[in-house]
Amino acid sequence: MTSPTLCPTNALSTQAWQALAAAYGIDTHYTDVFGNAVFAPLETLQAILAVMGICPTSDDEATRCMEAQQHTLWGQLTPSVLVVRDDTECLSVRLPKDCTTVAWSLTTERGPVCQGHWSVSYFDGLPTHTLPSGEVIAEHQLTLPPAMRHELPWGYHQLTLAAEHRVATAKVIRTPNRCYNPNPVRSWGVALQLYAQRSATNAGIGTLGDLANAATWLGQRGANLIGLNPMHALFPSRPGHISPYSPSSRRFLNTLYIDATKTPEWGHSIAAQTVWNQASAQRAEWQSSDRVPYEQYTPWHQRLLVALFDTFTSSSYRTQHPQRHAAFEAFCNEQGPSLWQFALFQVLSEVMDADAGHITCWWQWPPGYQSPNTPEIQAFGERYATRIRAAEYAQFLAWEQLNAAQHAARASGMSVGIYGDLAVGSDSSGFDVWANPSLITREMSVGCPPDACNLLGQNWGLPAWRPDVLAQQQYEPFIELLKANMSLMGAIRIDHAMSLMRLFWIPQGKTGVEGTYVQYPLELLMALVALESHRNQCVVIGEDLGTVPPEIGHAFERWGILSYKLMLFERASDERFVLPQHYSGQALAAFSTHDLPTLAGFWNAHDIETRQGLHLYPSEDMYQRDHARRPEEKQQLINALHAAGLWNDTRVPDTWSPALAAAVEGFLAQSPCQLLVMQLEDLMGEASQANMPGTVDEHPNWCQKLPVSLEQWGALEGMTLAIQQCQRFRHTPKSLETQHWVEEAAIH
Repeated sequence: MTSPTLCPTNALSTQAWQALAAAYGIDTHYTDVFGNAVFAPLETLQAILAVMGICPTSDDEATRCMEAQQHTLWGQLTPSVLVVRDDTECLSVRLPKDCTTVAWSLTTERGPVCQGHWSVSYFDGLPTHTLPSGEVIAEHQLTLPPAMRHELPWGYHQLTLAAEHRVATAKVIRTPNRCYNPNPVRSWGVALQLYAQRSATNAGIGTLGDLANAATWLGQRGANLIGLNPMHALFPSRPGHISPYSPSSRRFLNTLYIDATKTPEWGHSIAAQTVWNQASAQRAEWQSSDRVPYEQYTPWHQRLLVALFDTFTSSSYRTQHPQRHAAFEAFCNEQGPSLWQFALFQVLSEVMDADAGHITCWWQWPPGYQSPNTPEIQAFGERYATRIRAAEYAQFLAWEQLNAAQHAARASGMSVGIYGDLAVGSDSSGFDVWANPSLITREMSVGCPPDACNLLGQNWGLPAWRPDVLAQQQYEPFIELLKANMSLMGAIRIDHAMSLMRLFWIPQGKTGVEGTYVQYPLELLMALVALESHRNQCVVIGEDLGTVPPEIGHAFERWGILSYKLMLFERASDERFVLPQHYSGQALAAFSTHDLPTLAGFWNAHDIETRQGLHLYPSEDMYQRDHARRPEEKQQLINALHAAGLWNDTRVPDTWSPALAAAVEGFLAQSPCQLLVMQLEDLMGEASQANMPGTVDEHPNWCQKLPVSLEQWGALEGMTLAIQQCQRFRHTPKSLETQHWVEEAAIH
């Protein structure tokens, strides 16, 4: 990967660079989580502008760049994407000063066309701009006709405008005012890392079959949701690449979770059963291991899926089960050409890695294979058609089993069911970037500036979406991403939901302290989230931890997105834990999350000692500070539990206990939060957290198994006591305002 060509920083004045950055939505400074103003390094501004194709060599040229941007903006009749809500009254249109009539034609998503025209007249006070040609453009606010407002159904429509010699088309997004939330009652559930689940039936990694069983077990005990780590597709040919937050694609599923024994083909596939039976000793070893054996399990599981595919495509099976093939074809048609491209990319990666004898990245491949629409790719697709079809079939099985798990959850009484997780980005070497390289810049990584949990900041190593290209593509990649992730879930958590407003870009080779924020169109992206949440009947939770601008909180409240409240972070200015009645009602509450200490880890300072051992503290003083503070933090937690009537006295217990875990869950259950989620690790006394931010291989991230199998959940005292607390979680309806938009959703 090469860095963008940078202009010498002394070619322009600092003021010119900053003005240029601001014009392109790049923050020249920001306020960190500690309240300090942080100014972006000049080199960072220059690098981000270079990625966007802006590299002036003088102040005058910088001014011309900004003027050209304004000319382009004013030269358009209207933006390429328009959002229409119930409270939208006007459409902003930029017209030549002497224009008197604008004709419009609206083609709705389902086909019907309506049309009309506006009569306009220029008057003093309108915003104007003079183009290089000398033409004066005025900005008008035109009242939307009923056909574009109240009579227009929710969805994606096309508007054509004609004014004199100008014609423009725009995507019109008619959206609800708030996200989907049909049953706004207070509910509880359990969050788990699916790979970490032990069971008597899996072969060393949790499966979608385990998920269905876990959902049924919890639903029968009153839970309304079961939370998951991201289900995104990883790299089957690279079993060591295991982070669910660094996937190959966020649109497709991780086939490693397929339970081969639960597929319709299993009973007919002697070959698959042979692969299974011949590995009985290995399976026993994998099951007993405390870590998921990805390196050994992945290729074995791939052979299992190939054996199932061979059965699926056999003439005898096809003849006896035509409905299975019809279901598969329907799935492929629904997914569209992207499924074939994704399957081809997986096979292509395997072939390229095998030919090279080591892992390769797509930008190292011959030029004809570095993008999806080349003659070489078409020829490869024909040559490896069977293997590509097998990869499509694996996606079909994963989709089918995740869908079955959601049905099992609903059948057990869960009102929400599967609660999924949408990662903030995709790995630069994966399918998403290969398939749309102009959208995603590999010269930049996203991350976050220093905060209380990560004093060095974080560089997540994920490439950034270019907001300008996303707009040019009319936000289709984001829409498809939402559809794919919401379609099988009852709720979804948007990881680092601040990305709907801004992302922290870090130039290649730099650290988390050397980046700055790049802006995204918050209201437009929120509108898309709201629309797709209704279309897929999916509740939305926004992960809003870290450096959170106030605009995010206001937007969440306005659009009906649930905030993410962690007890570990809900502290008053004097570090006391906030009492539960002061939590927000429009929120999901939990004690911790996968990137933070478990309750047991917090209690024995396992997180502090682990970070010190991994050299994640910038200084010895900071380590000593955290170490000295932990006893007081534990005392504050016990004080809060005691004040809430959940702990008999204020003495701090020496160790974690099931009673302590239940008291914490009972504390959160007293809050008005709509959702309460318990982590399995907290109920089992597991000290090590699933992921340690700032590490890759230094810590056993994303591979640690739980100490207790699914079949033993009923015997867990912590589980039993916590469920008893949650069963007292009152089902109180939300406000009349919420009821109004629930009824509005039913009308649409």
